[in-house]
Amino acid sequence: MEKSIRKSIIKHGKSNWQKNKLKKIAKSGLYEVWYTIIDDIKNQQAFWIRYTLLVPREKVKIDKDKTMEENIDALKGGGADLWFAYFDAKAPNSNFIIKKRYPLSNVEGSINMKDNTFRIIKIEESEIFIDKMHGNFKTASGIDVAWDLEFSHFQEAYVSVPGWSKTLGINPTLLRGLHSNMRISGKIKFKGKAVQLSETPGIQYHTFGDRYANPWVWASAHTFKENEDIWLDLGYKKDIEKASMGFFDGKTEFLKNKVHLMKKIKCVSSPTKASAEVEGKNVKVSAKFTVPKESLLGIEYLGPRGNRLYCYNSEVASCVLTYAYKQEDGSFGQEREIHAEDSVAFETLYKEPLPELDYLPWDAEENN
Repeated sequence: MEKSIRKSIIKHGKSNWQKNKLKKIAKSGLYEVWYTIIDDIKNQQAFWIRYTLLVPREKVKIDKDKTMEENIDALKGGGADLWFAYFDAKAPNSNFIIKKRYPLSNVEGSINMKDNTFRIIKIEESEIFIDKMHGNFKTASGIDVAWDLEFSHFQEAYVSVPGWSKTLGINPTLLRGLHSNMRISGKIKFKGKAVQLSETPGIQYHTFGDRYANPWVWASAHTFKENEDIWLDLGYKKDIEKASMGFFDGKTEFLKNKVHLMKKIKCVSSPTKASAEVEGKNVKVSAKFTVPKESLLGIEYLGPRGNRLYCYNSEVASCVLTYAYKQEDGSFGQEREIHAEDSVAFETLYKEPLPELDYLPWDAEENN
């Protein structure tokens, strides 16, 4: 891995959690998420693995007669979760999502290991490094999952939501694409099955903040049949009608968090579709995302301030992307159309649950 790429991934993937800063972190509250999506295109299935921390907003008084771990676990509602979701585009009835909660005191923040490997986060025995991850858990009913994965095909991190947007109060949630189009090798086990992966496409993102940004839409496409190096990222905050878009054509990254583009990106969405278009300085892009309703999984999220959000998520959505480059005379050249089928990440978030769709409650391990 090149030094500049390594530095970028560490900078944007590093955890905000440190045990010895409990009082300061709890003062504003924190939720932090690392999620990895693996697209097994050949079998039209996908996996979503999520490491999550929640530090409730609370005025903490450190009891010096207790250990730091005891002080941490005294936080009401604090904890860490491992999530695992499976999506099958051919048989959506087999889709499922489960999770397991652990005490927040069992979480170890980012650290540079003795062998110079950088570990981003550790929950119980499940770890994420900048170039690999492993973990496992079992629900109370006996559903067990495990993963042992290595990454390759690295790029510098994509800053989907710039830091100044949080400073200005535009967006309290920051989103970082640590691996916007990587390759994944290794093994995933779930429900007695084993899937062997070899250079399988995937992505990994880091999301964090002191409260949720809501409602919003997020979509990421990186498995285009016509060009495997192209990727597209869309984030749309519906309440203020502002969006960010990243487009990488395999050589150059365009539309990268330009302030003047945030209002120019036109976006409309529903739980099963979204479309967005924008004309940038050197390129114009139009994207259409679609997903069958039966391929969505619903999840309830809890924020540091007690608010709840309802996410409807699929990793087997599809995308039609058209793009054209600006020519010397100022006009745009011929449009190119490319396709990603049953391998696109797409989610919408709401303040209230949608009546027609089920969801996994925050306090539940599984929703069968």
